[in-house]
Amino acid sequence: MDKFDRIYQLDRLLAGRRTPVSVEDLMRALECSRSSVYRLIDLMRDRMYAPIEAQGGAFRYCLESGQTYHLPGLWFTARELIMDILRHGAEVDVVEPQALREQVREELSRAVARYAT
Repeated sequence: MDKFDRIYQLDRLLAGRRTPVSVEDLMRALECSRSSVYRLIDLMRDRMYAPIEAQGGAFRYCLESGQTYHLPGLWFTARELIMDILRHGAEVDVVEPQALREQVREELSRAVARYAT
């Protein structure tokens, strides 16, 4: 599991509970060490402004009644998006937007030209 997968999993674990989640449970669910759990929590607090509160060796989202927290969206450059699409090979079909479909086609054409000898 990579860092982003763990961040999203941690968010789901905390959002799905009203009571604090122990570090041990987080370590088990995230398949990582205690120090990795603490690094992820620090990252979410400092960079993603997650309202995570510690309570006696456990963590929870500290939200007022009716308040919600959502992880910020991840943004890709056009190049990163095209590379992510291409890494899935022939299993992906870009239907819309047409401009993205054309950019993927052009990238594939360049790859075919490079390896077609």
